Amino acid sequence: MLCLFIFGFCLFFHTYDLQSYAYSTRDIIYHWHLGENSVTIDENVHLAHFTIGDHRHVERVISLSTGNYSRLSTYFTFKRNIGFYLIQIYFPSSLIVVISWISFWLNRDATQARVAIGVTTVLTMTTLMTSTNASLPKVSYVKSLDIFLGTCYFIVFASLLEYATIGYLMERYRNSLVDNRATATTCFYELTENSPIIQRIRAMELRNYTFNNESENDFEVPLLIRRSKNQFRLRSAMIRMSANKCLCSCLRIRPSQVDLISRILFPTFFVAFHIVYWTVYLYF
Repeated sequence: MLCLFIFGFCLFFHTYDLQSYAYSTRDIIYHWHLGENSVTIDENVHLAHFTIGDHRHVERVISLSTGNYSRLSTYFTFKRNIGFYLIQIYFPSSLIVVISWISFWLNRDATQARVAIGVTTVLTMTTLMTSTNASLPKVSYVKSLDIFLGTCYFIVFASLLEYATIGYLMERYRNSLVDNRATATTCFYELTENSPIIQRIRAMELRNYTFNNESENDFEVPLLIRRSKNQFRLRSAMIRMSANKCLCSCLRIRPSQVDLISRILFPTFFVAFHIVYWTVYLYF
């Protein structure tokens, strides 16, 4: 049985023996008549999945229970052609992985497009893995091809989970936004009715003083909300500040940062995997 640990990069050694069944060395002895040139390979002979490498031949005498027999042996080396598997398996699976990264550049609100890309690439990788394993011998150990396809499947599935993570962070963000909007409104009314700073605001207004500068101070922003012209803009600025602070303190990362990290992390990991994979198996 062939060993498929390094399937796609493996070498096979086959032996062809010539021996008499009925005549021992007392009756017949075989020799290679032309020495090293006794066995030649026709240059027009090609195999679909293998390349014939070096070959050598020897003369031996085999001892059996019925006597000694002369044997001529030829050893052939076959190397599997990787080109077929590059075109049919390695290139398509790598392309599927790259396609799954398109979702990292789509808008976070494009739910249908991002989910469609993620699910489609996962199903395509599943089909490719199933069809590939169906055409190979059934073995109980992990093949080199399984490692490559398994890694590609992991990356594609992780790309789908990446958007699920963004969805979770966005939901937390919206909840924080609602909670902080209520807090901001409460602070506005408390400052309007109870804060002594209101008298100074009115005094400045009597002197035709105009407040045009926005502030990130929790006390100054609600006071400037008294101007209806800037009310929505200033309140939104305070809410965004409070929501971002809450989100960063709880999760240490914002939804927008997940895509930015993924755009660098996923390609870097896949390129590093390719370098290690091909280095190990090409020089195994």
